[in-house]
Amino acid sequence: MRLEGKHQFFLATASLAAVLLLLVGCSQSAAPAAQKPAAQPTTAAASSAGAPATAPTTAPAANAGSNGNKQVITVRLGDVVTESNPEYKAHQFFAKRVSELTNGKYQVKLFMNSVLGGATQMNEQLRSGTLEMSKTGAAFLSTYDKRFSIWSLPYLFTSEQKLFAAEDGKLGEAYDQVAQQYGFKVLGIYYSGDR
Repeated sequence: MRLEGKHQFFLATASLAAVLLLLVGCSQSAAPAAQKPAAQPTTAAASSAGAPATAPTTAPAANAGSNGNKQVITVRLGDVVTESNPEYKAHQFFAKRVSELTNGKYQVKLFMNSVLGGATQMNEQLRSGTLEMSKTGAAFLSTYDKRFSIWSLPYLFTSEQKLFAAEDGKLGEAYDQVAQQYGFKVLGIYYSGDR
């Protein structure tokens, strides 16, 4: 789904030129069976049930109601941009919508300005289960698999509309399937302008 008008401001930046991905870590099995990464992350361990060592946190909701049993699940989203970057406004919008659409059950906590590390470190945190969500660039994912650089090929698309159609179509689906082989789940694609 593409947002138009004032919401488009939240989704585009003029200064960046790469396609950026909003990712979520989806498993402890971070690499395809046929390919193992050169170095395995050593900062997290999985429970016997296969759950990440650091799961989303829960806390009593401030508006728990009369029974007081409502729990809020906090999901951390990391990014390298500062709060002055328009992408931060997109993250704020996303966090607000998640809270609204889940009636406050989920809270997205934003970690900007590389406080959780650079894109490469956050990608590894996603794979190991110690971070729930991140936005990263296709170039950072191409270190796992060269197919991730598809969005960086020059002159591949003749218009933004064709690019968006590819992202939302079979090419985007195939991209997500490759991402899942490496422990990622693509939730959406940010468009950050052309080079």
